[in-house]
Amino acid sequence: MSHHPSPERAAYDLEKKDDGETPLPEAAEVSSTSRWSSWFGGRNVVVGPRIGPVLSSISIADSDSEQSSAAILDKQLAAEDGHAIQYRTCSWQKFIQGLHVLVGAKYLNTMTASDDVGCRTVTFSIVVAIICWLCSLPRTFDMLSKLGTASAFFTFVSVLLATIFAAIQSNPAGYTPETGDPIVSAVPVAGTTFVNGLGAFLNISYTFIGQITLPSFIAEMRDPRDFPKALWACTIAEIILFSIVGGIVYAYVGTQYVTAPAFGSLQPLFKKVSFSFMIPTIIFLGVLYASVSARFIFFRIFQNSRHKNEHTLVGWATWTGILLATWILAFIIAEVIPFFSSLLSLMSSLFDSFFGFIFWGVAYFRMRRADGTVSLVGERTVSGYLLGALNLVIILIGIFFLTVGTYASVESIILEFESGAVGGVFSCASNGL
Repeated sequence: MSHHPSPERAAYDLEKKDDGETPLPEAAEVSSTSRWSSWFGGRNVVVGPRIGPVLSSISIADSDSEQSSAAILDKQLAAEDGHAIQYRTCSWQKFIQGLHVLVGAKYLNTMTASDDVGCRTVTFSIVVAIICWLCSLPRTFDMLSKLGTASAFFTFVSVLLATIFAAIQSNPAGYTPETGDPIVSAVPVAGTTFVNGLGAFLNISYTFIGQITLPSFIAEMRDPRDFPKALWACTIAEIILFSIVGGIVYAYVGTQYVTAPAFGSLQPLFKKVSFSFMIPTIIFLGVLYASVSARFIFFRIFQNSRHKNEHTLVGWATWTGILLATWILAFIIAEVIPFFSSLLSLMSSLFDSFFGFIFWGVAYFRMRRADGTVSLVGERTVSGYLLGALNLVIILIGIFFLTVGTYASVESIILEFESGAVGGVFSCASNGL
């Protein structure tokens, strides 16, 4: 059956030929249905030349976009069929390590503050690193997704309790008549420096930027076209939850007594109860980031090898070794920068700047190029130009955080050491809340 292009399509192709550019294949034409699907996910999402390595045996011109998408995904699934270890097993319902070593040690110090545990902070950091290393050994996200469900539940309970306790306690932790009642302000209080302000913003951005894990999640979904559903659900939930919790806790503890993490603003009993429910999340998130980092290396070592998809001694030894190395590095980072807020800011500026901003802005333009045009926008419409401008701004924001944000984070670390607000590296002193 012959397939005639629309007049608009023919005019577009003619324009492209005159410009010396390659015209878009007919199957790449985006319908209104697939455009909505690209935002919210589903089987109408167009999967085209942007995943070129699997397209060699698929003729896009002989099939519509949905059939091509299905064929591509079927071929990817077939490549794993019959192997002992299958990565593409996640559905959309079922989603940096030094920070989690530090927080784990901080929790144990908080719970045992009155005990004589010897070199407590270093010892607790080692314990947490070993626990996280063992928990990160599963090689697929299918297993981690089950841990993630439990983690999400305990996080909800923990922050709910923290919010309630902040409201019912008589005074925030650390309150004295001299420091006065909590000061709540919608703008930075007088005396806030650029370093402090940007550090606080980087702390906030870290909470909401989980994009560093997204490519790995998409790669292990059985149908990646469903991913936007999961992204919308998680983003909406975390914005509502953390915005409300952060706002309420700050409203009750004020500028003078707010801490990072916020459990330090609660009185001892309330602090220990609410902080305890964060244990699964502290471990799970560290495990998640470790798994993402390790598979980045592991997949490149064994990309076309049987060790990637089979239970082999070489495969498991390499996977275990990579994870062990990452957790040793995480332990060292946690001990060299033994304070939560500045470490959070540094990681946000170094890693979230790229994976949270730059990576996605560049990816947008590369996908437009893969769709058949070398221009900055996919469609020469108002929405097309606005999307192009938005992604350019996203890239510039990422560059700002990577440069100026890193400077502010390092300067904050230097100031904290100079003021004596924290102990030295590999300190035995308690870092409890």
